[in-house]
Amino acid sequence: MADYSGFIERVSSATREFNKSAAASACGELITRIQTDDEPAPAPAIATILSALRNKRYFDLMERVADAAIQSGQNDPHVRRQYAQGLIDQGRITAALNVLASLETDTGENGALTDPSENAEA
Repeated sequence: MADYSGFIERVSSATREFNKSAAASACGELITRIQTDDEPAPAPAIATILSALRNKRYFDLMERVADAAIQSGQNDPHVRRQYAQGLIDQGRITAALNVLASLETDTGENGALTDPSENAEA
């Protein structure tokens, strides 16, 4: 699995300092990395980064990072929910509803990714 710890540190540091330009720069490099890796972006690392971005209300960056992770093949329910939250907080309700409907189905009792907690969130 690819090591994303440097990105976690850079984004976390930038968000702690309320430095959106540094966070955007780190996220841009992260997205490039995600797009060039042969494997899906690692869900734990992406979830940590998305959380840091959400805590500072950098919803546009959340959306971009989560979108890149999902496009890389990452299907983690938490990442998908964070993507939907980023969309909602930017007023992109229709797109978010589509993501959440799919997530609800996938995490439901008969879904491929059964997860009661994420299902309830969706």
